[in-house]
Amino acid sequence: MTTISSTGPVAALLILRRPEANAADGAANAADTVLMTANNVSAEPGKATTQATAAAANAVLDKQARADAMVTLAIDFLESDKFKSSDPEVKDKLKALIESNGAALAARIESEREHDPSMPIETAIANALTATIRANRKQFGEGEIVVGYDTRLDGKLLHYVADIDGKSGAQMLFDSHEATRIAYDDARNMRDQASGEAEGPASLAFLQAQRRYEQSSLVMREWQNMWYKLFKWD
Repeated sequence: MTTISSTGPVAALLILRRPEANAADGAANAADTVLMTANNVSAEPGKATTQATAAAANAVLDKQARADAMVTLAIDFLESDKFKSSDPEVKDKLKALIESNGAALAARIESEREHDPSMPIETAIANALTATIRANRKQFGEGEIVVGYDTRLDGKLLHYVADIDGKSGAQMLFDSHEATRIAYDDARNMRDQASGEAEGPASLAFLQAQRRYEQSSLVMREWQNMWYKLFKWD
């Protein structure tokens, strides 16, 4: 069971912003090698070995401090008004999962930021929390879940988790919208490349595709506005 540090959110941010913490993973990997070497050198290590062992231990502690800081920020975010869910039980179940295995959440946050180093920490936390729900889907309700995150830099984010059978109305909505967008782009390209007798039919096809895309975009906005209202984000 992972112990949640008593570090506050401000202190946690300071830990995450420390320059040396950015290389914590690499340092920890190097630390493992150094420790292995140091432990096999001698029962009475020399000065260089002692220093290497101390450096390795510090790297491991630094990595743990960084993980604790991320978990602290995630718990603080989860318990604030910035987190919303269509299922009121999601928050408590998520918190229990984090408290039982904070290392898994910290690893997910790190993975998000490694994939996109410019990603704001709150967005990385939001993605990691949603990933945690999906990875433990059977521990949540059977129906589809919509979760909302009010982040400082990326604004309000809406995530969905398919129901227990893998079905999602939101996914169907997004897939339909993406299909109309692709059709709209294709029709526009055909209109732009058309000439002679093909110009008329191409222009008509473009207008029809444009109308379908605009209607789909309206449905998407209505879906978003509905959740904004339910989450009191008006």
